Amino acid sequence: MHNEFGANPAKCFMRRVQMFDSTPIGKMPEATKSVTDLGKWACVWVTVAWGFLFRVFFYIALLLGNKNKRT
Repeated sequence: MHNEFGANPAKCFMRRVQMFDSTPIGKMPEATKSVTDLGKWACVWVTVAWGFLFRVFFYIALLLGNKNKRT
C-alpha cells in the first residue's frame, strides 16, 4: 500500500485506461478501453448470461462425454 498510495500520485496506477497500456488493447481508442460504462443492472444481466452459457456448455459436455450407456 505504501507504493500505491505514496507521496507521488503521478506514479499511482489508475484503473480503466492505464491497465491496458502494455497489452494489444492499448492501441485501441479510449472509448473502447472504458470498461466502467456498464451500470449495475447491465452487470447483473451479463453475469446471468454467462451462467446460462456455461450451463449449456456443461449440458453439451455431458451429452458428448456420456460413454457409460446401458442398453
